[in-house]
Amino acid sequence: MKKNKKNISRIDRLLEIPQEIYSNVPKITITGFNEMIIENFKGILEYEDYYIRINTSLGIINVNGYELRLENMTNDDIKVTGKIEPLHHQDYDGKRVYIQLTDNNKYSISSKLDIGVHKYFDMEQDEYYFDFNIIDESVSLLINSKEQIIVEKLKSLLKFGITSTRFKDIFDFYYLINNEKLDKDKLIKYIDILIFQDENMRENTLEDVNRRLTNILNNRRFQSRINTANNNWLEIPIKDVIDNVLEYFDGLIKVKN
Repeated sequence: MKKNKKNISRIDRLLEIPQEIYSNVPKITITGFNEMIIENFKGILEYEDYYIRINTSLGIINVNGYELRLENMTNDDIKVTGKIEPLHHQDYDGKRVYIQLTDNNKYSISSKLDIGVHKYFDMEQDEYYFDFNIIDESVSLLINSKEQIIVEKLKSLLKFGITSTRFKDIFDFYYLINNEKLDKDKLIKYIDILIFQDENMRENTLEDVNRRLTNILNNRRFQSRINTANNNWLEIPIKDVIDNVLEYFDGLIKVKN
């Protein structure tokens, strides 16, 4: 007898049963820094002490690290222990999991899931929803806000100056500034938290940020390296991008005042 998905969903709401229990959707739980539990897995594809590939209904989950072990395996759940590959970012640490999604036509896409632990509790996270056709409801994750993404890219550019190789960030600036509704007050607040309060950064005011950013982006050698890096995914002239970015950050000074 075929189960009625809508009826199951109604019962689940009444009984408050988590959706992953009655569906085949995998659930990843990371406890501490050396333990990961994967629920609703379908099989083990590869198992080495430095690399594990686990099959799920949504695709393949790859776990990298060393001294990896599989423990407490049941028909539905499996625990991975060991030194799971860490995620090192300039402002937070966490874990990185690689995921490969394959549809019924054998088309695959590969991605990675970074799970970070932040130390700035006054920086709000956004809730992002993923829709899956195989279930009635969406799955949500907490992600960095657009404002935080911009400030982290800005901090990296200010830190490394014209030696930076993250040329794609320049075009990301342009896209986020012109295609996303940004909270300028929040942006200024995050600049203060991530840049002004960092004793390793030389900038202390928005004027400092604007002055140094102008010097970096107008540097001819830096512009030449941007043009030859093939990171212009927007296909907009680099001069137009730079002028727009500098105008936006210059406008933040007026907001502050």
